Amino acid sequence: MPGNVWLLVANKDNWLRCQEAGLWGLEQKRGQISQARIGDRIVAYISGEAIIAGIGEITSEGFVDRSSVWKDRVYPYRWRIRIELDFANAIDIRQLVQNLSAFTVKDRFSVHLRAGVLRLGPEDFELIATRLTQKKSLAAKKQVVEASMTTDVRQEVQDIPELQTGTFHDRIAEMLYLVGLQIGYDSRQRYKVIPTSPYEFDVAWLDKGGPHVAVEVQDGGNLMEALERLRHARDFNFRKVVLVLANKAELERTRKILQFDEKLKHWIDIWSPESVLRLYRHCVSFHGLLQPFEKSTYREEPGVELT
Repeated sequence: MPGNVWLLVANKDNWLRCQEAGLWGLEQKRGQISQARIGDRIVAYISGEAIIAGIGEITSEGFVDRSSVWKDRVYPYRWRIRIELDFANAIDIRQLVQNLSAFTVKDRFSVHLRAGVLRLGPEDFELIATRLTQKKSLAAKKQVVEASMTTDVRQEVQDIPELQTGTFHDRIAEMLYLVGLQIGYDSRQRYKVIPTSPYEFDVAWLDKGGPHVAVEVQDGGNLMEALERLRHARDFNFRKVVLVLANKAELERTRKILQFDEKLKHWIDIWSPESVLRLYRHCVSFHGLLQPFEKSTYREEPGVELT
């Protein structure tokens, strides 16, 4: 591997701008960075998050330029770079620091990053590159498995003979309605808390007439409307609200919305269709075993001694 390896430090917003502009810069040209050359490999370290989010290379000699690129400061000492950032598959540097030779102070590794740049050894770069590749590969495999599971679970739900409804959305709701009945709730579908309410919930579990669990099944509808119905449920003191999210691609967006939603974020659960199917099957299996057990009477079979 030719050249040097540099771990470059910036916050997330600045790294996104670095990637867009093809530049990285420092306020002052410090230490060994003066030795940086075209073709040197770089590692993108995200300050404040302690993660490594990509690798790339330097594509120019260093130069001075005070034009506006970043929002917080000028960073006039610059290098042109090529970098591919992947925050979804970033790795926590704390998982690697014990094996990185450039970090001699392991328990306070951040002291090595105060200058904004750290020269790494080639073995450090190989370890980082390997871990990034492994994590990306595992994520890709997981996506394939999850996509297969999503396809399979839709077919499995459609193939349950005892369900009466037609659409995937309605059959998920019907399963939760039946689970509620089996575990002793007053279970309702398309439930309104009061007749004049503008909202109805896909499923509601009532306990002694009082609100307990409200469920919305989200499968291709309007996510914001589903969350608004669950906020309405909290207004009427449902102890728990559940969003069944059929499209896992919406999970990250949902989490970002809920992060600032004080009415929901401490009360909501997000379930997958797979978890509903498992719950339903276990519940059916349990009650299938329980019912004959409850009805059984003692019989002593001839020829069998009790010990």
